[in-house]
Amino acid sequence: MFGLFSSAPRPTWKRVEDDFVMGACSRRIFGFASRGDGQIWAAFDDQSQPLGSFDGLADAQNAMWEKHRTFHARVCEPAHARFPQRQARPKVSV
Repeated sequence: MFGLFSSAPRPTWKRVEDDFVMGACSRRIFGFASRGDGQIWAAFDDQSQPLGSFDGLADAQNAMWEKHRTFHARVCEPAHARFPQRQARPKVSV
């Protein structure tokens, strides 16, 4: 399945059908690709806006990730990377 809570900076891919693939990052689904006749893949972003047509799935996946990468660095990176970990307080004996 997807790594929605993973700390990995790279996307994960889920093949829903032979002709439909979804991409997800650490926080959200960021795009999908579908294969039409003639083995051409059409890639779309998370708003279903077309990113282009590609001869191979790898090229469609690269287009989806490139579209999402800047947003990912600002918004999706895991919370532990954005906020420092709190230190536990030492126990005080009374």
